[in-house]
Amino acid sequence: HHVALSVVGAQVMPDSGYNTAKAAQENLIKDSGRPYSIVRATPFYEFVLGLADSATDGDIVRLPHALFRPIAADDVATAVARAAIGRPTNGTAEIAGPEAMGMDDFVRAGLAANGDQRRVVTDAQAPYFGAVIDDHTLAPDENATIFTTRYSDWLDTRFSRHV
Repeated sequence: HHVALSVVGAQVMPDSGYNTAKAAQENLIKDSGRPYSIVRATPFYEFVLGLADSATDGDIVRLPHALFRPIAADDVATAVARAAIGRPTNGTAEIAGPEAMGMDDFVRAGLAANGDQRRVVTDAQAPYFGAVIDDHTLAPDENATIFTTRYSDWLDTRFSRHV
């Protein structure tokens, strides 16, 4: 039983090399003839500082407001473990965090909790790892499993020394 972790939006972001590779991975698994389960996750909370770094020029972070539902890596691990011990679905399942938020607001909150003084500027044309995105690009489908770890709770435990 082949279990793979992929990303929500991989199939709709051809301008992103990473997402193009994830889509190719999914297609190879589906075409392999072997039993499989693919878990597609929204971006992880743990990527907040890396996302900020990727969009930084000087002390300005340029990001779109694009809505998404980021998720804690612990919740992703739970979903992948469940898939691994379960029966193959021969399909994909999407998972997401409990709150929809703008990418700019997500990073703004993460930087503030970390004591980082960079300023986040909302720019609808700012690329997300090479691709221009909108409110639908990283949105999970209506059948997604929604996990319960809230971003504010994760920030409190992750960056409590700065709050």
